[in-house]
Amino acid sequence: MAIALGAFVLGAVVGIALPVAGSSTGGVEHSGSPSPTATSAPLADAYDLCNAADTGGEIADEQTTLIFDTQGEDDATGVDYTAVVCVLSQLDTPERVTQAMESTRALDGRVTDSWDSFTASWSFHPDTGLDLVVSTP
Repeated sequence: MAIALGAFVLGAVVGIALPVAGSSTGGVEHSGSPSPTATSAPLADAYDLCNAADTGGEIADEQTTLIFDTQGEDDATGVDYTAVVCVLSQLDTPERVTQAMESTRALDGRVTDSWDSFTASWSFHPDTGLDLVVSTP
């Protein structure tokens, strides 16, 4: 996605924000201290911590689904990419997942990946931006 006309800033921001959460092998490092996402509603915790509601993010399905629709070139509004990056960081999203998001092209259609207890599904088009759904059982 970062390649697509340079319009997708998640690639640039994720490249700076998420390596702290993952090791060079793509694994996740844990400090041993409880994180805000260690409760029974990790999506809701990340959503609140990152102020995703303020940027247009949506939480649904009894706090088991996060929905982000970012702004594309043809959109008047959309979720701010900083909220998406913040939430992905809070959920300890592996580097393999963020790299897949960054490299998704419009021709790729909808892409799905999972880690821990999370499943993410996304698509990207320069005109409509990133559409991302993260869910947990």
